[in-house]
Amino acid sequence: MNVEEVVVVAETLLVASKSSKSLRFKDDVLRLSGVTSWAKRAFLRKASRKLSAKRLSATRPQALQSGCATPRSSRRAPAAFRARWPCWCEPEPKICTEDEAELIRDWLANVPEDAVTSIHKDVPRTLPGQLGDVAEHRLQRLLFLAAGSRPEVGYCQGMNYIAAIFVLQEYPEAKAIHSLTKLLDTYCPGYHGPHLWGWRRDAMVLGALVRRCLDERVWQALEALQIPLELLAADHFLTLTSRSWPMEATLQLWDLMHSDGPSTLFAAFLAVLDLYLPRMKNAGKAGNCKLRAISTFEQEMLRGLKNDLPKVMSAIRSFIPMIPSSLLDHLRWIYAGAVLEK
Repeated sequence: MNVEEVVVVAETLLVASKSSKSLRFKDDVLRLSGVTSWAKRAFLRKASRKLSAKRLSATRPQALQSGCATPRSSRRAPAAFRARWPCWCEPEPKICTEDEAELIRDWLANVPEDAVTSIHKDVPRTLPGQLGDVAEHRLQRLLFLAAGSRPEVGYCQGMNYIAAIFVLQEYPEAKAIHSLTKLLDTYCPGYHGPHLWGWRRDAMVLGALVRRCLDERVWQALEALQIPLELLAADHFLTLTSRSWPMEATLQLWDLMHSDGPSTLFAAFLAVLDLYLPRMKNAGKAGNCKLRAISTFEQEMLRGLKNDLPKVMSAIRSFIPMIPSSLLDHLRWIYAGAVLEK
């Protein structure tokens, strides 16, 4: 078989592969072309793939130049930061059918009255300067859908910042509501419900992990501040860092949370405490000193997240093995009883 014949058969196989990806189907095409040897068929399949790749690389610059494709650098979030998102952000079948519009209408009609009032107040205060009028409307509608789909939870402050991430990423509405509710159910169990009992429980869990996983000097400095850990870590947990961390850092953390589970959220707070909590021996002696220490911690954390994000992510990964899911479940079981007793 000469070069011209190889090209002709490869062209035929390339056209056929658009109709079916089956290896048996491609072999049938090659047999009809007169190719009976298994080695020759393998060679021609490889030639077809190379021909397809060559054509794709030739047409991609033209598409970018004509505006038919969007260059990677112009997207809102680099693909590397949301590489695993499609695995858990795919819409559920129930909201991808022809009944989707009716289901959304039911959710919008099922929003509790107190949630409507709170959402109207909180949306204009969410990420000021980053959301325009259209984005604010989409955020408001997304929060209404979240509250209507789970009326037993409704709406709580913190959910608005998490939902704003999906609005800024320009997620379709069905995909955004599924992603939001899945995030809240998986990583914020009971955080936004009545009396925030889930967060109060996990604040106690976090206190136990601070003593278990951090150096003694770190948790002693934290105790010297005399600031309840429940207040210091509230933004981190109730907003999944979307309010206090830069967008790039939040997306990378969410990606890591998907691969390593809920322990990642605890590991992230332990990491920033270990890296940026000021070691002040006399931090608890004066009120202004405590406030200065907290302000210094927040400023150093933000600077580190902006300027040395790989270092922070590496520190988070080092803490994850210290918090296996079995330990997290056990601590949650212990402190759940303490919260319910109160």
